[in-house]
Amino acid sequence: FSVIYSDVKIGCKFYEDKCGPVAGKGLGWVARGTESTKWKVDQYETNGFVVENREWQWLSKEEVERVWEQDVQFIKADALTAASKDAIILSFLPDKGVGQFLIQWWMSFTPDLQPVYPLSTWGVRLAPNKDVSEPPTYATWILSPEKPSNLLLTRFRATKEIFPKLLRKVMEAARMQGAVAVETWNLPDELKAISLDFGGETYERDAQLPVLKWYGSELNENVIWSFNER
Repeated sequence: FSVIYSDVKIGCKFYEDKCGPVAGKGLGWVARGTESTKWKVDQYETNGFVVENREWQWLSKEEVERVWEQDVQFIKADALTAASKDAIILSFLPDKGVGQFLIQWWMSFTPDLQPVYPLSTWGVRLAPNKDVSEPPTYATWILSPEKPSNLLLTRFRATKEIFPKLLRKVMEAARMQGAVAVETWNLPDELKAISLDFGGETYERDAQLPVLKWYGSELNENVIWSFNER
């Protein structure tokens, strides 16, 4: 398969109808995951939260990479669970530079070519339970280029029970960075109702479209692009 991330407001049908081997036949790239969910920061009280006496930890760039590496095995397991005879599950894994690209994207340089990063904190995680092997509960992010900025989630993982607490910690980070909203792509279905309870607005984007081309024999409608928060 191949993918394109489009930042041009020309709509989904352009890639499907105009970019295939035969124009107008719908044989080109198909948009997948065009939903966004946004929460306004000023709707939240962001005092510290503790879950089961475990603390939240802010993550540096290096710590974010280690959490992504830990999450890879759980992403693979989730994809295998979701796959079926009719459903093809695709995903990019966040390790080995894929997630790091979004951080490097914002890197600048001093006059003597030393790298400068706009943030010192790039994520948050719930401190791991040392007695239990479990997936990490965490979120990672970047800032959007416009001013005032939005905090853009690049990857997160949480259960339904802990997601509201994770969201509040993300809101705390957004407020510290002067962001006015938090945004993510493709919120999982089991979290959408919770999002509404916390003032989240979900809508279809007409730009920044992830589009894919599947070269297998399976039908396009059976190909699912998962774990694509940014």
